[in-house]
Amino acid sequence: MKNSIFTISILIIVIIINVSCLERKNSIPDLPYVFITEWGSKSSGVRELNNFAGITTDTKGNVYVTDCRNCQIQVFDSNGRFITKWGSKGSGDGEFNEPRGIAVNSSGNIYVADSFNHRIQVFDSKGNFINKWGAREIEEELSIDSKTIDKLKGKISKDSLLKLKKLKDSGYHSSRRSGVAYVLEHLKFTSKEIELITDFNIDKDVNFSDEIAIDVNGYVYVACIHRAIYFNEVMYDADEVKKFTPEGNLVLKWSDPDHMVSRDSWGRTTGLGSIAVDRNGDVYVTYCEEGKVIPPVPGQKVGYLYESWIYKYDKTGKFIMKWGDKNTKSKSIKGFLSTGAIAVDSKSHIFITDYYYGCIHIYDSTGNFISKFGTKGSDAGQFNMPTHIALDSKGNLYVTERENYRIQKFAPNPDYK
Repeated sequence: MKNSIFTISILIIVIIINVSCLERKNSIPDLPYVFITEWGSKSSGVRELNNFAGITTDTKGNVYVTDCRNCQIQVFDSNGRFITKWGSKGSGDGEFNEPRGIAVNSSGNIYVADSFNHRIQVFDSKGNFINKWGAREIEEELSIDSKTIDKLKGKISKDSLLKLKKLKDSGYHSSRRSGVAYVLEHLKFTSKEIELITDFNIDKDVNFSDEIAIDVNGYVYVACIHRAIYFNEVMYDADEVKKFTPEGNLVLKWSDPDHMVSRDSWGRTTGLGSIAVDRNGDVYVTYCEEGKVIPPVPGQKVGYLYESWIYKYDKTGKFIMKWGDKNTKSKSIKGFLSTGAIAVDSKSHIFITDYYYGCIHIYDSTGNFISKFGTKGSDAGQFNMPTHIALDSKGNLYVTERENYRIQKFAPNPDYK
């Protein structure tokens, strides 16, 4: 009997040691986060996703994902178990056209950047429609001609009327109302004048809104991407951040002058990407520029230049600082090659997905590098074009991947120092 008890005791000790060793093996001291689980595949069914674009969590730890191509929202618990989904393609309430950014406020309401419908939609935690705001769903073309100008005499300032005549004489042709509106804003017309001329509310517009964030006071920040604005054959990128009340009333907006640049013959573009807000109300925005590099020697193969930056602003839109890199895709470099999404934890640590390198970078709130993890691939802990990122209240990290069609969950590594 004593021998049996002794044998069982030894077996229990061995099992405990093996489990401890296994946990130690999965918890690598060199990595700040450890892999927990994954879910998802490419299709349109439950737990199946087709080019998802945004991810967020609520106070209960539930995970919300925007499925861009399937035009729906899917909800999971923190371990990837399916809870519910809603949405279909369209422009009605509760319908989407390529939904992208998503965020949850402290009341549990879900805000979705319905990108190609140019609007924000708001839902309760069960997916019931509450509110929406944004641009007109259907935009007619608008010509700036003599008849239009004659109708505006006495309704807009003389200076604005003169600028409108110069715009017509420059050969500016008909365009979408939003395009005309942003040219007029560039020319310093007032919001009221712009709406009078175009029947377009530029303050409410969230044209091609890709990303969205909510601060601790419930204010909604939207990264708006405005494209195809022609003026004297030059394209202006009028990307800007807009801050709204929870009900959708504009509080303020800003656009960094460094990124109001023209698209030149090299095909260079600039893009306002992801947005996040920390507990102090500071706003972090990612920018990524890509363009062809002129070969220094005739016949040399053209390379590509990537410039990825993080811009930090205070809650009034005042610029604080930026950090980033100018890199070539063919070289091994420090920093990030192409900024994807950004998230901030309760300690104001900044998490950035590196789209091309397939890893996650971590910085403090002043841009000092802390750590990074992940390599390009499809195994657990690897990434293939990580697109979006979110954290829950326990510090767990969720990452979506474009090419692996999955969501990976990571937990803080207790052994990491």
